[in-house]
Amino acid sequence: MKNELKMLCDTFVSNRDKLEKIFKWENDKMTMASSLIYTGEGVPVNEMKLNECENIIKENTSVFSELRNSVKTILVTKMAISENPKAYFDKFKEVLSITKTSIFHSVEYRTISSLILMENNIENPAEVIEKSNEIFNLMKYNHPLITSDEDYPFATILAIHGNNIKIQDQEIEDCFNIAKSSINWFRRDGNAIQSLSHILALGTGKPKDKCDKVLRIVDILKENKHPYSLGFELTALGSLAIKSKTAEEIAQDIMDADDYLAQFKLFSGLYMSGEQRRMFAAILVGMIDTNNSLEAEGFALSSIVAIMIAQQIAMMVAMTASVNVAAISATC
Repeated sequence: MKNELKMLCDTFVSNRDKLEKIFKWENDKMTMASSLIYTGEGVPVNEMKLNECENIIKENTSVFSELRNSVKTILVTKMAISENPKAYFDKFKEVLSITKTSIFHSVEYRTISSLILMENNIENPAEVIEKSNEIFNLMKYNHPLITSDEDYPFATILAIHGNNIKIQDQEIEDCFNIAKSSINWFRRDGNAIQSLSHILALGTGKPKDKCDKVLRIVDILKENKHPYSLGFELTALGSLAIKSKTAEEIAQDIMDADDYLAQFKLFSGLYMSGEQRRMFAAILVGMIDTNNSLEAEGFALSSIVAIMIAQQIAMMVAMTASVNVAAISATC
């Protein structure tokens, strides 16, 4: 196992333990996302500063503010990492207010999009949001049944880094169609394919080569008894596939990180499935040799969106289970 990767794993686990004590009442998935942000930034967790940032939000918002949502933990984390939390928060609110002109309504994904705009120091957010809306409309036109709010952050990052929208849209569609036709398993979840195609479109190279690389990584992991989820966790593999490393090297790093994380209680057994753990392993592998802002954003975006979607799925499963229990009780 590479020493750099082991250090990242140790830092991630340590951050997770510290943040769990600080964010006692927050959603566990968002605590994981916060841990990843701290790990990627290489900044130590500072409880005093995190509490300061939470107080800034409380003092400057109402009890029913849209900022007190499921991704508040991520906002607090980004504020705590910044040099001036209050200034960061004021600028964030300004950007978030502009995103209200966007064509979707989920404040969680507007929050993520706003943070992406903040990270890129966009001088004219309204212009980028307008371009994001155009990209999102194309997504909706191409795939009306599977395009939803979680695709908007991808539209935002594509709007920032892309040039010709039509060429970019064709790249996304090429990746989508190649993945769907080449990997039969992907047919089970069109949403996962679409998210993967958005990430792959951020990288250079031919769509088929990028899709084949993802497939090769999945195959190697499966052959070595480290099966990788074919759901939204695939976005992390998409981020890895646009890097210069070979599929074999990437897969080996994921397996090493997976085996290492499995030694820790919160990353095994009843606390976390193997497939979820391997997603985090892939994200940590992606942090190695991330030399440009585009790669860094790709990993941050794919991990947070994947975690948010996984959280929503878990909530849906829990709700379904409770309804079933209630129905059984009523018949007894």
